[in-house]
Amino acid sequence: RRRHQTQSALVQLVIDPEAGDVAHDHSDAVAIYFALVNSHTHQLMVGSLGWSFQRWEQWLVQVLARQLLGPSADRRRELR
Repeated sequence: RRRHQTQSALVQLVIDPEAGDVAHDHSDAVAIYFALVNSHTHQLMVGSLGWSFQRWEQWLVQVLARQLLGPSADRRRELR
């Protein structure tokens, strides 16, 4: 429960519902974050599938950006 509360606060810092950059409502965004950012997912990708930490990290950032910010995440990346 405590981890979920911490992750909820982190999601709140990242997404701004007022800016219209939200692909999901807050509770769905927290569930997505909770599912992806955990030791089990890391163990699956790095331990079982043999991904490097760097590959997992890049994948995680891309998936979280797409899932939490939606299409605007891809547009921001193109602008850099």
